Amino acid sequence: MTTLQGERVTLRPWRASDLAPFAALNDDPAVIEHLSGRLTRDESDALAGRIGEHIAQRGFGLWALDVPQLGFAGFVGLSAPVPFELGLPGIAPHPHEIGWRLARAAWGQGYATEAATLALRHAFGPLRLAQVVSFTVPANRASQAVMQRIGLTLRGEFDHPRFAAGHRLRRHVLYAADAPVQAHTSFAGGGSSQMSRDKFQDEETTPWSGNRSTTRSATCSSRPCSARCRWWSCWWGWDFCT
Repeated sequence: MTTLQGERVTLRPWRASDLAPFAALNDDPAVIEHLSGRLTRDESDALAGRIGEHIAQRGFGLWALDVPQLGFAGFVGLSAPVPFELGLPGIAPHPHEIGWRLARAAWGQGYATEAATLALRHAFGPLRLAQVVSFTVPANRASQAVMQRIGLTLRGEFDHPRFAAGHRLRRHVLYAADAPVQAHTSFAGGGSSQMSRDKFQDEETTPWSGNRSTTRSATCSSRPCSARCRWWSCWWGWDFCT
């Protein structure tokens, strides 16, 4: 399976040893500030399992992030196609999304920017994707700053179907980047970053899980719920059963 190596960061397949620190960050109120809620250990483990399955099946996904001194520090990577219509001009139907979620100890070091740049190079190089998007709530300024640093531009706003009208997380801003001309040449072998530490050192990154898609069935098996769930909410362990 693919591993992407940067100057300081590594994006790699998941390991069993990642589960405990992943559960800790998913239970951190600061980490989930712009998400729909904290996860229990079982929910976190189930999420990690689904992410790992996705990478095994497709060869890419939300890779585990290793950084200096910390080792595992969260995830950064690419989703399967967004499963709902975004309805914004210039946005392709069901584009892939780039996203990240980092432990608080890894904030402010530029790791999200460096790792997301690796993932974006891989998207436009080996994967030959035509467009990559990223979205979050307007209040998540730090994640928007990362989007801007890696070259995405603001394309508009939309109401996320996960959240009901009036919910604090319903409104989202969407950023996107289109594949550059000659992407297969300029990004060839894009698993190695030549970016300097100084370029990223001033980043103030907060966690964000932008990716919200999968190919799983509509029956939610990860939560104690017998109802039918929207399948992208099931993938992320969201409480969105109908």
